[in-house]
Amino acid sequence: MKLRTSILAILLLTVLCPSAALAQADKGTLLGTVLDTTGAGVPDTEVKATEVNTNIVHSAKTNETGSYTFPLLPPGNYRVDADHAGFKHITRTGVRLDANSTVRVEFTLELGSVSETLSVSASAAILQTDRADLGVKIETQTIQNMPLTFNRNYQGLLALVPGATRPFRPHSSFYNSQYHLSTYVNGQIRHGSFYLIEGINNDWDYGNLTVLVPPIESIQTVDVTTSNYDAEFGRVTGAITNVILRSGTNEFHGSAFEFNKVKALAAKNYFVLQKPPLVYNLFGGTIGGPIFKNKTFFFADFQALRDRAAAASGTLTIPVMTQRAGDFTAASTRIYDPATGAADGSGRQPFPNNTLPATRIGPIARNILDLVPPPITSGAANNYPYFVGQSKNTYNTDGKVDHNFSSNDSLVIRYGYQQPTITVPPVFGIVGGPGNGAFAGTGDARSQAAGISYTHILSPLFLTQARFGVSRVRNNVDQTDFGTTTAKSLGIGGANIDQW
Repeated sequence: MKLRTSILAILLLTVLCPSAALAQADKGTLLGTVLDTTGAGVPDTEVKATEVNTNIVHSAKTNETGSYTFPLLPPGNYRVDADHAGFKHITRTGVRLDANSTVRVEFTLELGSVSETLSVSASAAILQTDRADLGVKIETQTIQNMPLTFNRNYQGLLALVPGATRPFRPHSSFYNSQYHLSTYVNGQIRHGSFYLIEGINNDWDYGNLTVLVPPIESIQTVDVTTSNYDAEFGRVTGAITNVILRSGTNEFHGSAFEFNKVKALAAKNYFVLQKPPLVYNLFGGTIGGPIFKNKTFFFADFQALRDRAAAASGTLTIPVMTQRAGDFTAASTRIYDPATGAADGSGRQPFPNNTLPATRIGPIARNILDLVPPPITSGAANNYPYFVGQSKNTYNTDGKVDHNFSSNDSLVIRYGYQQPTITVPPVFGIVGGPGNGAFAGTGDARSQAAGISYTHILSPLFLTQARFGVSRVRNNVDQTDFGTTTAKSLGIGGANIDQW
C-alpha cells in the first residue's frame, strides 16, 4: 500500500509540474511576444512552429499580453508563423533550436490582409536573456570539422569550454577501453562532472567513466553547462555534458567515412632504432530517413576501429648468449658458489674463471632461457630495444526512432552498443616481460545503453515528460597465459591447478 501511494505521488508531481520548473535536457523552448506597430500585445494570435526537416507543426495562441510559448520542442530548424485577422501574415525562418535552450522569436504585426506575407530571417541572439545557466553548445558542423584525437572522441572538444582543462584519457587501455576522456571544470574533481545522452545518465563506476562514447557522425549537439544548473542536476559540481543524437527527417540521408594512418607516413622517434608498427583504420557510416513521413523517423550509425600500434617501448638488458651458458668471464662482478662456505655466506668460494659448470644450471632455468630471444645490439647492458604491440578492434552502433502521435505527443526510443577488444602481449610472449606499463593480456568489454523519452503537452502550462534508461557494462580481461599450462611445461609444479 505504501509503495502504491509513493508511486501515485510521484506520478501526480510529474503530471502537475509547471513548465517553469521542468528541466528540458533533451528538448528546447521557443517563446516570444506578438506586438502591433504601437508596441501593444496582440492576444489570440495563432502562432505555428514548423520543424522544416520533418514538417511537424506545433500550434499555440498568444495570451492577453501577446505572449506565447512552445515548451519541450525537439531540437531542430524551425519556421515560425504568426496570423491574426486584420494583420499581414508574418514568417520567421532559420530559427535554430538546440536541446536545453530557450530561443526568443518576436513578432511585430502590420495592418493588412492575411494574404499578404512578410518574411524575416531570424538572427542569433547576442545575449541569453531567458535562462540563468551558463555553458557552451557544440553543434554538428563544429563537431565534424574540428581536429580530434583519441579516435575522434567528441569529449576532446570540452577544451573549448571556459573553465575546463585539457581532456585526457585516464586509466589503462583495458579498464577504459571505450577511450572515455576526462577533464577538470571550474577546479572541481573530474568525478564531479556528469555525462548524459539525451537527458539520461551515461556515467558508470561512480562517474569514473562513461558507458558509451557515440561516434561524432551520430551527434547533433553537445550541450555543456558549467554553472546555475537545473535542479535535476543538483549533485554536479563540475560540468554537465549532454549529447543529443541525430534524428531522421522526411528525406533519406546517409554518409560514409574512413580515416587511415600507417607506419610509412609516421615520423620516427629519435631514441628508437626503428619505427614501431602502425596501422590505423577508423571507418563507418550513417543513414537516416522517414518510416512514415511527417510522423515517424529513424537514424542509425555504425563505426569500426582497427588499430595496430605500439603500446609501449624502451630498452631492456637481457643476458648475452655466453652468460646463458654460464660464462661470466667478461663480467666485473665475481660469481660465488652458494654450495661453499657457511650458512651466513662467509667463506664462500668464487667459481673458477667466473664460469658456472653446465651441471649447475637447472633444467627449469634452461627452459626459461630458451624462450628468451638473443640480444639485438652488442654489449651486456641495454642490448634489447623493444616495443609492445597493441591490437584493438572496436565496434560502435546506435539506433534511434522518433515517433509523433500528434504535435503534442511524442516518443523517442534509442539504443547504443559498443564493444572494444584489446590484446597487449608482453615482450617475450607467454613467458612474460614488460607489457604496456600495467597489464598484458586480452580484454573484451561490452557496453549497452537504451533510453525512452515520452513527452505530452496539454497546454504551455500543463505538461509532462518522462525519461527512462538502462545501461549494462561488462569488462573481462584475461592474462596472456590464461587457460594454459606454461608453468607445468617449464617444469614448475603446483602452479597450473586450473584454468586461472
